[in-house]
Amino acid sequence: MKNLIITTILTFVFTSAYCQNRSYDIVVNLDDRILNDNQAERDIELIKDAFREWEANVKKQFYILSNDCFRVLVTDQKSTPASVGNLVSELQIDLRKIGNPQKRIAVDRFALELENRLNELYKLAYVSDFKSDYSGANIWKYLNSMYSDEIKNSNEYHTHLIILTDGYIDFEGKQLSYNKGKKYSNTFFLSEIRTLNWKNELSTTGLLPCVIDLSNTTVSIYEITPKVDFPFELQILKSLYDDWFESMDVRKVITRGRTNNVSYVSNL
Repeated sequence: MKNLIITTILTFVFTSAYCQNRSYDIVVNLDDRILNDNQAERDIELIKDAFREWEANVKKQFYILSNDCFRVLVTDQKSTPASVGNLVSELQIDLRKIGNPQKRIAVDRFALELENRLNELYKLAYVSDFKSDYSGANIWKYLNSMYSDEIKNSNEYHTHLIILTDGYIDFEGKQLSYNKGKKYSNTFFLSEIRTLNWKNELSTTGLLPCVIDLSNTTVSIYEITPKVDFPFELQILKSLYDDWFESMDVRKVITRGRTNNVSYVSNL
């Protein structure tokens, strides 16, 4: 009875401050970008930093008041071994599905195992040293067809979507692509706008909005890495993603290129 009374009081006092649950969804692109120098280590450090922020928010709610969720997700790629999908299920924790007495234990266990599981994920994703052995990541298809079913209800959760990618949606030509006017489901059109007039080009050309509710979502895109030696390539990619997610009514977008230092920036 005493524990029940304490729990009730805590819930009443802190509900107004933490009235909405949070879901941290880290979508990882495991195509040939993982061959970049130290890419796995950089990705893992960013994921660990995001988890530390998530864990700190859970602790502020004394664990038992939290229904927050943390998930590492992987885009669908033909070259990715099936074992990757099995491991991804172990890189997720949803406190709504865990009883109050077990929440702290579950979070501590997840934190303890996170780095080893992430290292294993990147080992399993490694196919060879040749970029041609990796199929491209279709981020557009993933967000439109898969993540749209996986994202938490926007009325109950504020989602922090973190995407680790080089910025290109250049999957194999055999896959079906879509367009509506000058909005496309891939980035093959970039070759046509690499001019000094690229800003004007992007005002009418870009990525096709996905059918997904991102109204209560903030988006952070990390490790954007130009593949083409064009002086404004990074600016083009960052602007492309800014425009794309703003067209889907997200609350806030942060786009960051690959820099010498790995730095995670809160986007709450």
